[in-house]
Amino acid sequence: MALTVQTVAAPALESFYGPSGGGLLVCLFPVLLVALWGGGVAASLLHALPAAALGHALSRRAGLPRALCCLVAEAVLAAVLAASAPSLGLPYLTVWCWIAGAGAAPVLAASFYAVGPNPQGKTGWPRQKQVAFQISVVGVALVGVVFAGGLVAYGTGLVKEYEPPVLDSGADYAGTWRDEFDGVIRFSADGTFTARGIREYDADASGLYSYYVGRSGPGTWRYVEEGGGGVPGGLTLAFGDGGPEMGQWSSRGTEARPVLYQELGDPDRAIRYLLRKDPAP
Repeated sequence: MALTVQTVAAPALESFYGPSGGGLLVCLFPVLLVALWGGGVAASLLHALPAAALGHALSRRAGLPRALCCLVAEAVLAAVLAASAPSLGLPYLTVWCWIAGAGAAPVLAASFYAVGPNPQGKTGWPRQKQVAFQISVVGVALVGVVFAGGLVAYGTGLVKEYEPPVLDSGADYAGTWRDEFDGVIRFSADGTFTARGIREYDADASGLYSYYVGRSGPGTWRYVEEGGGGVPGGLTLAFGDGGPEMGQWSSRGTEARPVLYQELGDPDRAIRYLLRKDPAP
C-alpha cells in the first residue's frame, strides 16, 4: 500500500529528473494488480500466516497477549527472511526493517481471522489458506481504490504532474541565489553576476566536501539549451579573471523557488551542488 501511495503521488512531487511519465503506469495497471494479488497470496502464506501461527503457539505457552506474541514472531521471521540480503548487496538491517514494518499489519490481521472457524466450518490449514486469499483480495482492492483515485485526480486536473520551471531569460535568473555553505551569487538580467564563496568542483569530485575551489568576484553567465526530451536548459558561468567556464548548471525546483544544480561524480549517487533562489521581496 505504501508503495502504491508513493507511485500515485510521485508524478506531482518535485524531481530532478523532470516529469515522471506516469502514462506507462496506467498501461501497466492491470498487470500490476495481478502481480500484487499473487505477491499478496505468497506473502500471506510465507510470512503472515506462519508468523501468526508461531505467535499463537508462543502466546499459549507463555501466557502473554496474542497480539504481542504475533509481533515478536513476525520480527523473528522477518530476520530469517532478510538473511539473504547481504548476498544480494543489500543492507541487512534496512531489509529487515522493511519486511518487519510491512508485515506487521498482515500478521495481526491473519492472527485475528485465522483463530476460529469461518461460517463454512473450515479450520486449520484450509482456513489459513482462505484467510491468505481474503487478505490478498482486500489488499489488491485497496491498491485499486488508491490508484483509481490518483487517476481521477490527475485526469480532472485536481492534482497536476510536476514540471520543472523553464528559465530561459535574464529576468528568470536575476536575483540572489545561495548554496548551503554560505556561498552567494547575484545574477543580473544583463548577463553579469557577482559571486562570493561559490564552489567550483573538480571533475573527479565524489562529494560536496572534496575537490572544490572557492570562487568570488564578478563574471558573466549565458543560457545554454539542454537536449533530451525537452528538458529545460541551464547556465554556464565565467569569472572575470579569465578562467574557463564552470560546468553547466541545470534548473529544477518550482516557479516560486527555482533551483540550479550540478551533478557531482557518479550520477547514480545523486550528489548535487545546489543554488536556491531567494524569494522575491
